[in-house]
This record gives sequence, C-alpha cells and structure tokens, in this order.
Amino acid sequence: MTEYFFQVLYAGLLIAIAFGIKELNKQIKTVIELLKKNNSKE
Repeated sequence: MTEYFFQVLYAGLLIAIAFGIKELNKQIKTVIELLKKNNSKE
C-alpha cells in the first residue's frame, strides 16, 4: 500500500517538475523577447 503511494507521489513530482520547467522556459523566452525589443528601440 505505502509502496504504491510513494510511486504515485514520485510520478506526480516528476510531472510537476517537467511542467514547471516547461513554464519556466516560456517565461524566459518572453523575458528575452522583451529585452530584445527594448534593446532595438535604443
């Protein structure tokens, strides 16, 4: 019972980390685009 619980918990954690990294990459790309726009204006 507990072994199954930990497996589910671990899988959920991996999914959360993978999803978080995906979202983080989107945020970083957005910031880079904004920085590029600001640099091209000057």
